[in-house]
Amino acid sequence: MKNKIYISGPITGLPQKEVEQIFSRIADNLNSSGWEAVNPLNNGLPAEASYNEHMLRDLDMLAECRAIFMLKGWERSKGARIEFAEAVARKMTIMFE
Repeated sequence: MKNKIYISGPITGLPQKEVEQIFSRIADNLNSSGWEAVNPLNNGLPAEASYNEHMLRDLDMLAECRAIFMLKGWERSKGARIEFAEAVARKMTIMFE
């Protein structure tokens, strides 16, 4: 079974198309490197769900992973900082773009 890796990075306030392209490219790269990429853009919630609903679902998805991949600019994202702190608390493997 492949190791799951969660992709974390800035989403809110950025152009949706650009975010989708970045997360998709990283997911493809991770998948071809033997990981099973978990993309928070595919969390099953409608786009109009609240920020908190998205974060709770994303943290549930993160909890199913062994590692997290931090995209460039993650430090400026409140959600990515929360996900990073959770990964540290869970002693997960952390990789950076």
